[in-house]
Amino acid sequence: VPVTSTTLGTYTNVIAKNSLQTDEQATNTQPTEATLTVTATPSLKVIKTIVGSGPFGDGNTINFKITATNNGNVPLTNVTVADTGVGAILGTCAPLNGSGLAVGAEMICDASYVVQIADVTAGIYSNTATADSTETPLVSDTVVVPISPSALSITKSIITPAPYILGKLLTYEIRAKNIGSTALTNVTI
Repeated sequence: VPVTSTTLGTYTNVIAKNSLQTDEQATNTQPTEATLTVTATPSLKVIKTIVGSGPFGDGNTINFKITATNNGNVPLTNVTVADTGVGAILGTCAPLNGSGLAVGAEMICDASYVVQIADVTAGIYSNTATADSTETPLVSDTVVVPISPSALSITKSIITPAPYILGKLLTYEIRAKNIGSTALTNVTI
């Protein structure tokens, strides 16, 4: 028989003599007992997700949500969340970083990161969040964000109608179009 409990301790179930009967009218001729011990199983998990959608490019801000959950059977104390990415900023946490968490409770933190040119070159930004408590080992979760390059396309078209003869003035149209995922500045033709 499965037993679930979040209250720690030892439980004894006593079955008295002749208290059980089968369909064939047989009874238990001896008393019996079973003992169940519920032990502390502290456990903490962390999940990091991207808030919003890309594409993300140089100078864009990526926002994250970090959720630490007490998925054990005892309360946890001094629960801390960190964002280990260089340049990443951990925002506010609810409850506050360093608080305790009841069984099944969550701590939710915001984090952000501004994409750098090195991320554009790499094509990705990999970032890890960690969570820890007095009762558990450090746990982590990593997200990998695709980073789009900046890109510019240039087309040149002749506007002057044919025929084209020597000495005739020709007019062209040159168009620059941002085909990347980030705003471009100081574009010159």
